[in-house]
Amino acid sequence: GLYLDGMGRTTNGATAGQYGNSGSPNQHWAVEQFDGDFYRIRNRTTSLYLDGMGRTTNGADVGQWANTTNANAQWGFGSPAAARMATTLAAQPATADASPTLYPNPVRDVLHINLPQSSRDTRARILNMTGQVVRSLPLTGADGALDVHDLPSGLYLVELATATQTTRLRFVKE
Repeated sequence: GLYLDGMGRTTNGATAGQYGNSGSPNQHWAVEQFDGDFYRIRNRTTSLYLDGMGRTTNGADVGQWANTTNANAQWGFGSPAAARMATTLAAQPATADASPTLYPNPVRDVLHINLPQSSRDTRARILNMTGQVVRSLPLTGADGALDVHDLPSGLYLVELATATQTTRLRFVKE
């Protein structure tokens, strides 16, 4: 599959693209609950939000805009499971500070977690989509590695907890 990529563009109205998993931070997006069942999707590198730009035809480009509250930048998820996942992902407020990143994603054997300086001495927990903890271990240093080779294929959350904050990131186990 392809990943949505902000391509590092910072101009209002710039289109987003689709690329294979490059590991680029331009492919990192935060889902933020906005109003009821609607969410905004923010690029974690540029802080621009995905915006439908009022286009209504199938296949129309999606643009990116700075901190907009326009209805064109509010998205719904089509199934109850997707809405639950979006709610889980949106539960942690997005910040402009450096955030942990995961790679490769999808992963087969070892999931690497790049931690910002402020997140050293972190506890990692891997949760399946029912919320069950399937693995828990401490991480130290800038690049933590989690052996996930024995996990069944599927969608997981990794919860990273420090003394001051908890962050949840999604990953796919192949």
